[in-house]
Amino acid sequence: MISSSENSKFLNSLITGNRLKCFEYIGNLLSNNVAVEDIYEDHIRKALYDIGEMWEYGKISVASEHLATMIVEAILNELYLKVITDNKVNKKVIAACGENEFHQVGIKMVTHIFEMSGWDTFLLGANVRTTDLINFISDVKPDLIAISVSMDFYLPNLENMLESIRDKFSDLPVMVGGQAFRHGGQDILMEYKNVSYVSDLYRVEQILKK
Repeated sequence: MISSSENSKFLNSLITGNRLKCFEYIGNLLSNNVAVEDIYEDHIRKALYDIGEMWEYGKISVASEHLATMIVEAILNELYLKVITDNKVNKKVIAACGENEFHQVGIKMVTHIFEMSGWDTFLLGANVRTTDLINFISDVKPDLIAISVSMDFYLPNLENMLESIRDKFSDLPVMVGGQAFRHGGQDILMEYKNVSYVSDLYRVEQILKK
């Protein structure tokens, strides 16, 4: 069991850019047989949400926020080999961030959950233009779209993206989540057909099991 004080040490190590301590923390979790999805949800996502709020309220610099993000991305790259599986289900998901949204760690963790469930994933990453996404959907013909938004002032961009998806692919399921919804806003998604809000990675798992 990892204590709250250890969680705080992980957060501080991310902010100060101590890569070694961060990797040691994650390695300790793995040694204690903590599941990858629990590491993502209870440790990495929680730390990043805390860092996001600290940056938003001016408690840390944008440089510190970027540094923490880069360390987490390095950790995710290391953990990727633990999430891929040969048990494929012949389904495809396109995962992307909305336009002008540059925080891609969350959607990267989402794709890992899909990988664990045997899906083929197409991670487009940060700041995906709506026109590019629409064209890529036409080429790949996915079974589902996953979109992440971290900043609430980019929700209008999300709505434009959802409208374009619905215009071209009215029956294609879309999964939406991210820190932008931490204070609400999920109600806007109800206006769009086949669009669902996911609050966390466990909810993603539940949907995939169905």
